[in-house]
Amino acid sequence: MDKLGPRILHRLPGDALTNIVYYGGDGSQKYIYDPSCKTWEEDSNFKRVFSEAQTKAVLSIIEKLKLILAENGYNPEKSETYLRGGSVSWMMLGDISAEPYREPKAAALRFKLIDKAKKLLKEQNYLRDLGAAGLNTDGNFGRGHQQNGAATPGVTVPFPGARGIKFVLEGNNKERAARDFIESYRIKPRHILFVGNELFEGGNDNMMRNISGVTLLSVGEREDLGEQVISGGIKVFDSITTYVEANRKWLDWVFSRLELGYGWEGVLHTMHLLGSEIFSIIDKVTAEKRRKKSPSHSEINAIFFDKGGTLSYRVSYNDNGISDIKKIMRIVGAQGSAEEFRKEMLKKDNDYKNWSLQTEIEAD
Repeated sequence: MDKLGPRILHRLPGDALTNIVYYGGDGSQKYIYDPSCKTWEEDSNFKRVFSEAQTKAVLSIIEKLKLILAENGYNPEKSETYLRGGSVSWMMLGDISAEPYREPKAAALRFKLIDKAKKLLKEQNYLRDLGAAGLNTDGNFGRGHQQNGAATPGVTVPFPGARGIKFVLEGNNKERAARDFIESYRIKPRHILFVGNELFEGGNDNMMRNISGVTLLSVGEREDLGEQVISGGIKVFDSITTYVEANRKWLDWVFSRLELGYGWEGVLHTMHLLGSEIFSIIDKVTAEKRRKKSPSHSEINAIFFDKGGTLSYRVSYNDNGISDIKKIMRIVGAQGSAEEFRKEMLKKDNDYKNWSLQTEIEAD
């Protein structure tokens, strides 16, 4: 709430807040807006966060990871750490785009640091002795913590994701939040739309596949396809629009359909049926509407051209046009010299032009 509140929630109109349930800290905390006192109240029954001792232990591990970061030529002062209740995120290169994290050297180092973090947590029994629950280590969120009668280990970095390293308290994730939402508000999974950018193996959205029926809209650069997944990257010319811009375009389309009176199930069905092709269709329809509204299509009924030099031009004859003059003489039945006939036509043409300029009349 400390992070998302000022960025988004505190800026929303009051009449919208009662329709929002905010789950934060990788499914560790839940907030509901109370209109009577105009504040966000935390659901204490849902809350599952690090103990103070667990938080200190994770921060100590991060300090050891910073030493490895420095040994590999990176500045640990640029890294950023976020405490999110039931999770801690360490952005080794800073809270920046995923692009620098994809560089070969950085990517290899990040997985090296992930392995080191897992090793350090294992040596400390996943910090179970420091709180009510240990830190996750295997990624089996929402599936219970017993395996063959014995407690399963938690997961240090439950999902490699696209950047940084995340330490998560056992059982906390987006699936836990979604299942609570479904149970608390009696929402059918097939009526839920989830939008995420890491719907691939190892991504921090991928556990949502465990809830059958939920529509999963991927707005990341890649995704593992499946029955519930819609590839939401939007093609614009030769590039694909993803992440925030793609999410905005999709939500604009969803809200526009609802405002037009379409039912929610129908909207989701159309999304599954057409996917990102929706936007190609919209572009074609928009272009056609613009064409029909353009002056060239509806407001201009006739176009007049100047003939001379615009639709035609004069071509010089090799014989000064004598061959064509002879054709004209045959048609009109004229006798005599073609050359003399040509001179007479040129004189009369000149007389006509002078008359036309003086009278401002042009004969058909």
